[in-house]
Amino acid sequence: MPLVYSENSAPSIQEAGSSINNKIASKAQIRPIRIGLVNSMPDAAFEATERQFLRLIGSEPVLQIEPILISPTSIKHDDKIAKHIRAYYTPIDHAQRWGLDGIIFTGANIPNGPMHNFPSWWELTNLMDWAENNVVSTITSCLATHIIMKHRYHVDRILQKEKVWWLFPHEIVDDDHPLVHNMNSDIWVPHSRWNDISEEEFLKQGHKILMKNSTVGVQLAVSRDFKLVMLQGHPEYDTTSLAR
Repeated sequence: MPLVYSENSAPSIQEAGSSINNKIASKAQIRPIRIGLVNSMPDAAFEATERQFLRLIGSEPVLQIEPILISPTSIKHDDKIAKHIRAYYTPIDHAQRWGLDGIIFTGANIPNGPMHNFPSWWELTNLMDWAENNVVSTITSCLATHIIMKHRYHVDRILQKEKVWWLFPHEIVDDDHPLVHNMNSDIWVPHSRWNDISEEEFLKQGHKILMKNSTVGVQLAVSRDFKLVMLQGHPEYDTTSLAR
């Protein structure tokens, strides 16, 4: 976890040793790592998506993580979800003022057609632009990946003849990359989407492909500087999510 030492209080190498003792801990100001979760899902999947991502974020056994829940104001919700948002979610400008160490953009349910017609297009792209300069790392999932590729690189998603829907095995393309090092050779990931961005387009924009399937294409791509991690599938899904 991040340690911030007050002036003239930083320990020597001998003091630090291999662990933090009480003397060092008493001089350290410790704050959690702030991870923003931008939930753009509709009512039916809103709380489930929140739970799924928080479960993944909270599975880290060492780091102290503070999730900051964010929902675009331009997406309208029924009374139940609106009440939930008022109780647990943070306005975007407040999250920006506090600062975030990382940010995750969920997928969303959007009709086929121009993405800029999506109610939260401007809200999300403005937040993505802010994150590029103010956040260490950004993760985009499914539609959020298509939004950032369109907004930042002018790459259009391609409507598929059939919906990409099911659980697919994916091969690790570069097992030396730190994001996938020591992972299994085959990773099964759920997909649920009508649109796709091809491997060629990711590569053309300078991104590295880390995981893909020969039938449904790229699952995981990352920018060269690690600041942008893009998913086209849904590794956060519960075991029953596709069935529902």
